[in-house]
Amino acid sequence: IGRVAAGLPLYAQQEWDGEIVVDGRIYRGDNLFALRVRGDSMRDAGILDRDIAICEPRQFAENGEIVVALLHNEEATVKRFFYRGTHIELHPANETFPVMRYRLGEVLVQGRVIGIQRGPEEMAKR
Repeated sequence: IGRVAAGLPLYAQQEWDGEIVVDGRIYRGDNLFALRVRGDSMRDAGILDRDIAICEPRQFAENGEIVVALLHNEEATVKRFFYRGTHIELHPANETFPVMRYRLGEVLVQGRVIGIQRGPEEMAKR
């Protein structure tokens, strides 16, 4: 399990926090990866602080998909992706956070969020 921001972008590191077993009947795909979410910019999409995002590795996205995006090759975030022709927009799912706009080439899609897992400790805090 790695870490990713759902708020202000976090410095992206190849740092592992453990492993998670996922049910192959629910999550299908090769080389899935998991990231622990930090922040609440995606809360209205049901992605909460400390959730685990299950991701399918991909380097592209369709408009409206929730992705893990690498910004300027060093910061990672979870946001809803939109290609606007001349730029990329990353939209939060929380109105207190701004839409993030980037020139083409400044955003690299790392994967698509295909599911969320929440432990009993996190559910008890909500």
